[in-house]
Amino acid sequence: MNWILLLNAYLYVSMPFNGGALLESTIENLLTEVDSSLSHRPSEDRVPAFMHLLYEDLKLEMLRIHMTSWEMYARSPVIRSFRARSKDNSGRRFKFEIPSSLNLNDIHDAYLIVNASHVNVTAKYRGRTLERHYASFSDNYYAFNVVEEVITTRNENRSRIHFHFPHTRHMSARDVFLVVYQHIAAQTLDHARRKRNTFQNTSLYFFQSLTQNSIGDVDDRDCRRMEWDVNFDAISWFWIIAPNTVSAGVCRGDCSLLSTNQNTTNYTFMKTMYHIQNNDGTIPHASCVPILLAPMTIIYYDRQFNVITRIVPEFIVAGCGCR
Repeated sequence: MNWILLLNAYLYVSMPFNGGALLESTIENLLTEVDSSLSHRPSEDRVPAFMHLLYEDLKLEMLRIHMTSWEMYARSPVIRSFRARSKDNSGRRFKFEIPSSLNLNDIHDAYLIVNASHVNVTAKYRGRTLERHYASFSDNYYAFNVVEEVITTRNENRSRIHFHFPHTRHMSARDVFLVVYQHIAAQTLDHARRKRNTFQNTSLYFFQSLTQNSIGDVDDRDCRRMEWDVNFDAISWFWIIAPNTVSAGVCRGDCSLLSTNQNTTNYTFMKTMYHIQNNDGTIPHASCVPILLAPMTIIYYDRQFNVITRIVPEFIVAGCGCR
């Protein structure tokens, strides 16, 4: 295995994570955010097309992180989309519910996203006209930077933010969204998108190298990573939009002294020697376990059926060893 990859893997396993951000990304925490009682997968008509684009962009960013800084995983990038609600019957005034759990310190960017089929649309916040651009991820949408407006609203302890489109024909609430970037800047995804082919090719090599269990050949009986595909429908996680299946991997095999697996520690070696010379059932034998876990990007619904995409750390077994 390339020594640079070994060093990156070591840094990932041993680095001091930001505990708060990592806690936010645990599956246990996600289950408090979603409707785990769903009995079937909701129609994907609820998913804005641009969120699929941002989901793909975030996957690319995850590949880029492999090449640069594993520390990004501790910040667990999240992109949240909020559906608009009509404030009246004019089709020009809309409001968004901002959850109190949204931490202002986590917000890097926020955009008001509008379907570009509404030509020459103008947006206002408290009477002030917002600057309009085409969204970087697609020319089919307009984007208005509203990060200051979102932060102002939250600082005022308000749970709703309102926008007005004065010079527009009647718009549907389905064409208006608020998108908030947490722990990541929108420009970061723009960079990943421009480098799409480079990141994909390099990442393929990265994972092929990373999932090898030793520098030499590994005996079929020794501790190693084996394929294990998990279909989220099988565990009733219907709140996940994509992916439907993940190659999570599982560790299996022998951890004897004759093992060709080199992913072990001095402590494990000593413990194995102890068991050879002493019949002591109180000390557990060395086990084949994950020693390196990789993240995964998911896109899912929260309880209000807002669509969210995020990087979830420690989701996939990337390497096994004896411990």
